[in-house]
Order: sequence, then structure tokens, then C-alpha cells
Amino acid sequence: SVDQAVSGTGTTQIGGVLTATTGGVRLDAATVDINDNIVTSGGLVTLNASTLVDLAATKSITTTAAADSGTTSGAIDINVSGTGTVNLAGNLVSTGAANATGNGSIGGAVTVDTANGTIALANITSTGGAATAGTDNGGAAGLIAINTGTNNVITLNASQLTAAGGATVGGTQGAGATISFG
Repeated sequence: SVDQAVSGTGTTQIGGVLTATTGGVRLDAATVDINDNIVTSGGLVTLNASTLVDLAATKSITTTAAADSGTTSGAIDINVSGTGTVNLAGNLVSTGAANATGNGSIGGAVTVDTANGTIALANITSTGGAATAGTDNGGAAGLIAINTGTNNVITLNASQLTAAGGATVGGTQGAGATISFG
């Protein structure tokens, strides 16, 4: 896991793939600049900034719990204070664990919040894990919530937002989830 628990005053920049096989990722700085992928094995990703959170095009933040674990995948939570902005040219993906011996796991929630700044987004996906055998059920999706201050702009750059339940072989498909803007 990576835990920048104390808020920094400068820029935290990720220039190479950041993989957390245990735990999650928490980054807290004036600017969080992500130029490569962040991947967790189901751990929570939290990005806090006061000026900007930026994710480069063709890159992603992905949380997926281990297959057959029955563990809910980690949420992706982006928070920018004041008039700071969010610019996500890359994708946010949280997928519940697939399960061959039980129900698929729940996908993590994805939230993007600014206090009084603008938000620009690419694709966001939260899906439940698939139940890959028997009559077990697919996992539920996590919610997607995009919130910005009063009278501010949310820009969807040819975006696809998906909150779909996981597939199943012989059970019930997992429930989808709410996608909200505020």
C-alpha cells in the first residue's frame, strides 16, 4: 500500500505504474498528477488535492479484488477542495472479483468531488464480479457520483459511465447501481 497521509503543499506525481498488491493508495497534495496506471488488488484509492487531480489520457486507476476471494473491490474516491479542478483524461475502473465457487463480489463505488471547481471526465466503470460457475449470482455494481460546487461545469469528454451488475452462468445477474451528478 501507499499512504501519503499528511497533506503535501506541492505536487505528487506518479510517473510509472503504481501497483498495490495489498492495501490501497492514498495521495494527498496540492496537485496530484498521475501519468501512468494505478492498480490495486481490491484496495481503496483516495486522491485528495487543493489545486488539481490530473489523470493522463490512455492511463487508468483500477481496483479489482482477487478472483474467488468474495471481497468487495476498493472504491475510487477523488476529492478536490476550494476552487481546485479535476481533469481525468484516463479511465476509472472498479470491478468486483469473479468467483467460480460462489457469488461475484461487489464493485467499488467511484466518487469525484470538488468543493467549487470544474470536473472533466473520460470513462468510469463500476461492475460487479461475475459468478463463473453453477447457479451463483453476479455481484452488484458500486455507485458512481460526480459532484461539483454550485454553477460549476462537469464536462464529459466522449465519456461512457457504466454501473452494471456482474454476469452469471445460471444465477441472477448482479444489480446495477446509481449514476448521479450534483
